[in-house]
Amino acid sequence: MALQLVVDSAFTTSSRSSPAEDSSMVTLHVDGHTFAVKKALLIHESPVFNAMFGHDTKEAASNHVDVLDFDASTVAAIVACLNGHMPTTTNAEEVIEMLWFADKYFMEALTVELEAVLIQLLTADTLFAITRYASTQLRQGMMAACVSCYWRADNLVFGPDDYDVKQALIRGIYATRL
Repeated sequence: MALQLVVDSAFTTSSRSSPAEDSSMVTLHVDGHTFAVKKALLIHESPVFNAMFGHDTKEAASNHVDVLDFDASTVAAIVACLNGHMPTTTNAEEVIEMLWFADKYFMEALTVELEAVLIQLLTADTLFAITRYASTQLRQGMMAACVSCYWRADNLVFGPDDYDVKQALIRGIYATRL
């Protein structure tokens, strides 16, 4: 049986109808799990969801979205963030996955908040993963934080698969020096 998680938002009323019966709710289906969330919350936070539910689309007709590119834990964490519960005990890889979701759906306000969390997680151990994200997404502020972390780190070892990180850090060093 698939897990169904109903996540309350700031728009929740005292009515407890099922998500399928409530047109103010939408369901996000991922990996056999169903997450119910207020439609107004998604529309407000994401122009992509706004387009999905604001026009004559299959998503608007069904109040349902199949999420294919992310796992259930990432979607659950995103829904929690949308409801004001930013991650507190998480690792950099999880926050990066959440950022990929926020980036895909153009959730700009959430992206800013998650990037602030990610910068707090920036250490020599997380530097390579965070640098890859910052470089790929062209996040100059985050890249500057990565360069700063790089300067403070001792004994970093770049392996053959880390050429992209080294190049990104070099570009970041030059960008912060200009």
